[in-house]
Amino acid sequence: MSILSASPVSVHTKVVYLGDYDPYDISIWANEIAGCVRIRIPTLPFPLFRVAAKVGDGLQKLKVKFPMTTFRLKNMTTDNILDLSLIRTLAPTLPVSRLTGTQRTIEWINKR
Repeated sequence: MSILSASPVSVHTKVVYLGDYDPYDISIWANEIAGCVRIRIPTLPFPLFRVAAKVGDGLQKLKVKFPMTTFRLKNMTTDNILDLSLIRTLAPTLPVSRLTGTQRTIEWINKR
């Protein structure tokens, strides 16, 4: 709503990224999700993830699905911090917290 009600001059021809204002580690979010669905995420040393990713790459070439590849591992370990200063100016307070958003999304998924 903040974008829709903003003055046209402040948003016209601009890219407005949406996201959480403060960066966080993906494992924190994964653990929040796990807590919402009452599961525990096992942890593995990073070198084992590298091995699993290489195995996944090989299986992918054989058309076998596997949950980890080097592409996915890179996405999971690469910071993707965007400039959110424009949306933060338009909407200084987020309408919901990350945890509330996660809980609502899980409820929505479970209804389907």
